[in-house]
This record gives sequence, C-alpha cells and structure tokens, in this order.
Amino acid sequence: MLLSLVSAKHAPGTTTVAALLMWAWPQVAARQTLLVEADPAGGDVLLDMYEGAVREPEGRGLLAAAVDARYGMRAGQILRYAMRLDSDGHRLLLAGLADPAQVAALRDTWSEIASALTGLGGFDPPVDVIVDCGRLGSFAPPVPLLAEPDALAIVLRPTLRDVAAAAPRLAALRESLPPPPAGPDLAAVLVGEGPYPVGRIADFLGVPVVGSLPHDRHLADRGLGILAERSYPRSALGRAAASLARGLHELLLDRSRALVTSQASEPTRARYLPAPMAGVPELPAAQQPVGSPPVSPRLGLPGVTCALPQVPFIPDVSTAHIPGVRG
Repeated sequence: MLLSLVSAKHAPGTTTVAALLMWAWPQVAARQTLLVEADPAGGDVLLDMYEGAVREPEGRGLLAAAVDARYGMRAGQILRYAMRLDSDGHRLLLAGLADPAQVAALRDTWSEIASALTGLGGFDPPVDVIVDCGRLGSFAPPVPLLAEPDALAIVLRPTLRDVAAAAPRLAALRESLPPPPAGPDLAAVLVGEGPYPVGRIADFLGVPVVGSLPHDRHLADRGLGILAERSYPRSALGRAAASLARGLHELLLDRSRALVTSQASEPTRARYLPAPMAGVPELPAAQQPVGSPPVSPRLGLPGVTCALPQVPFIPDVSTAHIPGVRG
C-alpha cells in the first residue's frame, strides 16, 4: 500500500505527521514500513530524530536512488538506498534531499521511483510506503507520487486559513485525477485544535477527515527524538498517532476490498462481449520463450525474487541525544 501526504499552505507539519505514522504503522498494519522524504524542499527526519548525531550513510537516500533510477529500477532495488530506524528493521527511511537545488536530478526519475515504491506491495512479506510529498504547488513536485498512490491525504490545521487554502487544491486534484479506484482515495488529516468541528470541515472540503493529531509541547521541544522514549506509545500523542494510522489503514483496506470486488465481477461481463468476427483469426496464447529466465509469479519481473535486500541500520548514537535508544 502506498500513502502520500501533502499540505496546502502554512506548514502544518506534514513531515512530522508522516514520521509519526511511520512509527505507528507496523503495530497497526503488522507490516514493514518505509518512509520516503519526497519533499522537493528537502528532508530533515534524521536531523530532527537524532539531533545531528546520525548522518545518512554514503550512497543511501533519495538522491542516490534517483541517480540509479535513470537506468530503470525494480521494486526491490529501492530498498538498497533505505536505512533502518529501529533494531528490528520494521521502520525504514529513504532520506530526502540535503539541498533543494538537487531536485533537478529527480525530474526525470520520479516515475521510475514511484513505480518501484508501488511494487513493494507485491513483496512477500509486503512493505507499506508512506511518502512525504511536501506542499502542493511547490517547484518540481513528485507528480507520479501524487497521481499513483492508493490514498492521498492532505494535512492541515482546523483553522479558517488552512481550510480555505486546502479547498481549491483538493478541487484541482479531483479534476486532474481519475476517481477511485483508478485514482487515489482523497482524505484529510487535522493537526492541532481549531474552532471548526470535524464534520463541518469534511463537508466543506468534500473528503473524509480520517483523524487528527494534537499539538504536543514535548514534540515541539524535543522533536522526533521522542519516538525513542519508552513513554511515547502511552502518551496522548502516541495514542493519537496510532488512532490516525488505524483510520488510514482502514481506508486503504476498504479500497483493496473494493478492487477485489471489482476484479471478481470482471468474468461475468465476458458473457456479454460480442463473438469474434468471422474471418479474423484469434491471437495465440502468450508463451514464455524457451531459455528465458524464470518469472516471479508475484512480481512478474524476470529474475526477481521476493526476498528483501539487506538494509543498513543506523549507527549507535549517544543516549544523551536519544533517551532509551540502544545499539
């Protein structure tokens, strides 16, 4: 499953929401989860989570993946550029750009990267992907990651100016994208408190509000380093992030069920198809050429197995920076 997050304006904290979802997702979906920092303005999850104590390993990250994607990229290859954020490898990060000027290298490779990320859902076990796409209308946006996800959620505060900024952008998305299931399911995520009730915001925007996150002073003071604290899962923010992850996961499951139902009804339509025209030969069934490499039945790619490549773990950091983290 591929979930993309965007914002309309006023920096509501899309990157923070994406990171909190990535941390909660393995417990909710029981799947390995990859967070992709695709914001053209750059990524800062590592900096925020480890206060500068950890740097991206050489040859890892979105920029390195983009360089190799110029020659084509299969689903499993993109994990070579990710790094583990926990000792179990349940949470992975594809770190974003260090300099926004580097976004030029991604213009011609977004499609390859999006295709590789979508293909991770076909692995065994599958990998769910959460993508931080930054602000809508930014320079050199990751268009395929806005058009091809299973769900596209806009992050905003429940305030007048945020809702007013989100409405026309959601309308533009509905006009430019095909409706579900061909296009992504649209949704909204609220951050903080405001004067407007959730139902009224959903009606005005025309999309469901799947959940909200409270403003957390501890998060504002310490950044994403709080994710490593033992008390975080029991905190108000930790519980809210888990609830939001469950809401989005249920949205994606409903979409999957609808797709299965749609595909199951396809054979019944064949009875109403016209008979072959007289004198027009039928095409023979496709056969695999003799001597060709075996094809994975799950991925349909020659020579691709479902085993996940080894992903490096982040180096040890000082407990002074991250309480509760062990090597």
